Amino acid sequence: MAGARLSVVVNKDFAAGETIYKVGASTSYGNRESPIVATLDEDVQLAGTHCTHCFRIIEAGQALKSEESENVFPSAYCSKACLAASEKQSQSILFTLKNPLPEALAAGPTPPEMTEKRKAAQAAFVQGHKGDFRNVPMLTARFVARQVALETQKLLTATALSTPSAADEVADFTDAEKSDYTLADHTERFRYTDVAVPPKDLSLLSELLAATLPGLEQFTTEERHAAMESKMLYNAYGVAFDGGRDDRPTPLGRPEDIEHTRTPQGTERQIGSAIYTLSSYLTHSCTPSATVAFSAGTTELHLVALQPLKKGDLVTIAFVDVAQREGETVVDCRRRRRVDLARGWKFACGCARCAEEAEVAAAAAGVAGAEAEADVAVKDEAKVDEALRNFEMNLPRRHDEPEPESEPEVQAEPAVADAAVAVEKEGDRAEEVVIQAVEHAIVSEVEQAVHQAVEEAVEAAVEEVVPEIVEEVAAETIEEVVEKATEQAVQEVIEETLEEEAAVVALEIEEPLEEEAAVAAEEIEAPEEEAAVAAERIEEPLEEGAAVAEGGIAAEATFEEAVLEAVTEAVEEAALSQAPVETVGETVVEAVEEALMAAVDDAIEQAVAQAEEATPAQQ
Repeated sequence: MAGARLSVVVNKDFAAGETIYKVGASTSYGNRESPIVATLDEDVQLAGTHCTHCFRIIEAGQALKSEESENVFPSAYCSKACLAASEKQSQSILFTLKNPLPEALAAGPTPPEMTEKRKAAQAAFVQGHKGDFRNVPMLTARFVARQVALETQKLLTATALSTPSAADEVADFTDAEKSDYTLADHTERFRYTDVAVPPKDLSLLSELLAATLPGLEQFTTEERHAAMESKMLYNAYGVAFDGGRDDRPTPLGRPEDIEHTRTPQGTERQIGSAIYTLSSYLTHSCTPSATVAFSAGTTELHLVALQPLKKGDLVTIAFVDVAQREGETVVDCRRRRRVDLARGWKFACGCARCAEEAEVAAAAAGVAGAEAEADVAVKDEAKVDEALRNFEMNLPRRHDEPEPESEPEVQAEPAVADAAVAVEKEGDRAEEVVIQAVEHAIVSEVEQAVHQAVEEAVEAAVEEVVPEIVEEVAAETIEEVVEKATEQAVQEVIEETLEEEAAVVALEIEEPLEEEAAVAAEEIEAPEEEAAVAAERIEEPLEEGAAVAEGGIAAEATFEEAVLEAVTEAVEEAALSQAPVETVGETVVEAVEEALMAAVDDAIEQAVAQAEEATPAQQ
């Protein structure tokens, strides 16, 4: 498989038939593990013949029931331990009315209206998927609930409100406790292909989470939910006992839309689906070196060697039934398993067996191997999250591994280290999303309980602190000093500016008119009437020039008022916001500068406009 670098190799020699590890028992890998999440097929769940948590067969009349979830999602358990584990991991959050937060974080009983909303959302989720015969929506819901439960427990432990019990340390998935890899890290590394997710899946899950703990629905954005369902679909194992069953209902829909799980006996023989951490990294081969078995009669996964393995050898399994069935030719067997792989995981197997049988198929068809291959040749569409993909592109490949789609330039080791850091950051980001959702939900839950205390604290602060700051600092120190200094500066600047502008305007008017009058008197020697007219022509522009100056002086008060108004507003705003004195001073200076520039601009514009109006008189 292209890009299958995250895989499993053995760390010692194994003989054929030897158990490499047991998922759920003490192993050389160093942990005890059960599935992260698991769900029974719909018909088995409704029959109540198997434990909802561990899938163990339950004898008639021996099943334990969950009273809390019986009316919404009927479940049967083989023991009190399985019932407790199921409720702790996901059942309580999804299908009971128990407070999803531990007692140490709960802020009292849930309001009746929230209880009714939660009931309705749970019923809608179950009924919305009834008859679909799809396990992915339930796996996704349980996976999200499991993450929430884990992060809540971490918060409790971090705040010393709770300590992990012995039950928390054992019988859980690999890396569940005390590991460099968190569940979020594994989730980032899960491979997946893009699939079309039914719109109802997101809406039903979001409504369920929002009704359980407001804020949790933020975790299930459309993009994140689609990726999560795709990962569940790609990495799910089919749990089958003793060769599997033969009464599994046939799902409706197109073959390519039907769920496929990693089941050596074939998906049609499973009783349920489960997601594991370590086993999700196993890759496929039609001549596998190992096989998965559920010999304990539970979801405990055993990985057993099918051939001798040396330390460092790659471990492969069969995702599908690779055995040649009775009456099936080599060509038919090859085609069947390759079609199943293409439909379920969207890749064409390139193992040695497939390559050899391609020649047999070509010979039987009388054509070249490539032509015989065309009907089931599918490009590997599996991928990982972008940060991990960048990391993979920089890793050395095995000699038998195909090159990635686009090969990067050879880079030094620091580049690989940087990519590893990027992967770690992406894993941390995914975990932070869950933590933020949990914390947001907790804040919403306890907000009502602390609301009254916050109000009282605010009232006390307003009564004792705010008046002192406003009166002593803002009113006395800032406002008075700044207003006095500003008033004086503004007065001086406006007066100087208006005097200069008025003098310029008067000069521009007087000089041309005086010259014109002198020329007229010398050249024309007009009678007294004409002299009177000339005098009027001279006096009118002078009066207009005087009017301009008076208008500027009159505008002075308006400009001053505007500046003082701006100063007052700035001071009041600063006082109300309790800003530091330095900040207030800067704010006031800015307000003064803006008002002053506006005043000067207006004065210049008015003077120029009136001078232009006086031009006809000059002529």
